[in-house]
Amino acid sequence: MKENTLEGLTKVFRKVLKQAEIIITPATTATDLERWDSLHNMIIMNQLEKEFDIKIEMGEVINLKNVGEIGELIEKKLALK
Repeated sequence: MKENTLEGLTKVFRKVLKQAEIIITPATTATDLERWDSLHNMIIMNQLEKEFDIKIEMGEVINLKNVGEIGELIEKKLALK
């Protein structure tokens, strides 16, 4: 995953989860972050759409297992723009 993608992801996670000290890696999952529940996941996806100016379909979100997979999806969508 590109560094700027991880930086954008980190920015969104910190904002949505209201935890400025969060450090995420490609291996980070919802079980690693206390506040990353289903409601926050929807908000995170919405904010990622805004941050990266992309559209993420609900069917795509269901299969994502970690931050790395989210980053890969974002980069794939950016490459198609």
